Amino acid sequence: MQQTRLSRRWLIKIVIFFVASAGLGLWGLYDATLAYPARGKAHAEYMEYQYLLAMGQAGLPVLPLKDPEAAYKTLREDHDKAEAQRAQAESQGQELAKKRFEAALVMEQWLLSLKTVGQLDLEHARIEDPITRFSELSAKWQSRDQPKPLSGFDLPLQWGFVFIGFGLAAYLLLLVVRVNATKYRFDPEELRLTFPGGASITPGDIEDIDKRKWDKFLVQIKSGGKWRKLDLLRYEPLEQWFETMEKQTSFYEAPDEPEEGPEQTAPADESAEAEKV
Repeated sequence: MQQTRLSRRWLIKIVIFFVASAGLGLWGLYDATLAYPARGKAHAEYMEYQYLLAMGQAGLPVLPLKDPEAAYKTLREDHDKAEAQRAQAESQGQELAKKRFEAALVMEQWLLSLKTVGQLDLEHARIEDPITRFSELSAKWQSRDQPKPLSGFDLPLQWGFVFIGFGLAAYLLLLVVRVNATKYRFDPEELRLTFPGGASITPGDIEDIDKRKWDKFLVQIKSGGKWRKLDLLRYEPLEQWFETMEKQTSFYEAPDEPEEGPEQTAPADESAEAEKV
């Protein structure tokens, strides 16, 4: 009794999809845990530098934040008002007032950058010595470009790639295990095909064959009034067994062989010319 094994061509296809899926998951994991948080923290630090710079230019003291979340909420609610007041002060030539409103807007951006990377708390928003901190940040960021800020969707999107990539990879592994556990058996002497559920048929039991999805390596066999599907792509040598049984059915029709055309011969005059040459 022979039994099927996993098709090599199907396994190659699955391996390609598995590598691509796992690669997507690893890429998303790297971005979600390392690359994007590092970029977000760098942008938050740069905005802290810009905030201290704006406060200094506006002549405002940098006071400790007792509740960073509440401070950000207030600044966000007053954003449009601060923008309008800044524009009005600029149009009226009130340079100091303009800088003070600008400082409030920059502070909002700084707190938002901390919130994006989950650091909007007293530990990360505390500035104990504004002068020393400004000197440190100025030495670091004065000659560097502004890091690209993170949007609120960047980190969730990368985690989405992680779940999609690793989820699909896990599904493919389980699929291989399930398919490998499914076996068809064949008795070459009786030409008896046994299905995974235990039912078996011989060519005489076949009532009809549906090959409309042959191009997708799928074929259905009707026996006892019931249709059963054969997946010829996943299992070897199931296709050869099926073809052997199909040839023994009463309704089998051999495919027409292409007719050979009459042998082409060169005209007599052309043959003569060829001999002369």
